[in-house]
Amino acid sequence: MNDLIIYGGAFNPPTIGHFKIIEYLIKKFPNNKLIILPTNNFYKSNEIVSFKNRKEMLEIMCKDFIELVEISNYEETLDKYYGTYYTLKHFNHPLFVIGADSLKTMHSWIKYPDVLIENRFIVFPRSGFDIEEIINKNDILFKNKDKFIVVKEEEFSKTDISSSSFRYDNNDEVLLEEVKEYIKLKGLYRWEYVCKRICEGGLL
Repeated sequence: MNDLIIYGGAFNPPTIGHFKIIEYLIKKFPNNKLIILPTNNFYKSNEIVSFKNRKEMLEIMCKDFIELVEISNYEETLDKYYGTYYTLKHFNHPLFVIGADSLKTMHSWIKYPDVLIENRFIVFPRSGFDIEEIINKNDILFKNKDKFIVVKEEEFSKTDISSSSFRYDNNDEVLLEEVKEYIKLKGLYRWEYVCKRICEGGLL
């Protein structure tokens, strides 16, 4: 098994679901280095808050075990969104964490099927997605099923917690209290904040 695990995502904002995955990875793979990799500001740029804000929220979320993880600045240095294939190549093909929903849409990723063939993945269950069925119904996934470490539901229950449920439905129950306070303090994800960013010519 690789020494390096990367958990990437927009984390816009980081939720309790993200927190539970990080906790699981730390406990399940204690001998592996875990890097949390926020995407840069070019990813879904019409609805994403700044890299700085997202990284600071992750630091708050991981404060009790910050010595066990690294929150990477790598994507902040990029001049555009290049895609997972190039990120994993940069990190010399680590284990990459995805949800069952991402597994289902992997065919749409940049440099597919190379991104699958050249890497290995830890796949977490998500509500409404059957991992075994997704793999069995796709010839390329099935031929490369040895690339997947599937997290069993008895170890990690399916979840449908998502950042969008906060952004679109204002459901702050999906957030840790400390992250919720940070968002309130910084005035993030509010229409006034969106208008201010647009007027300043910045990315959301």
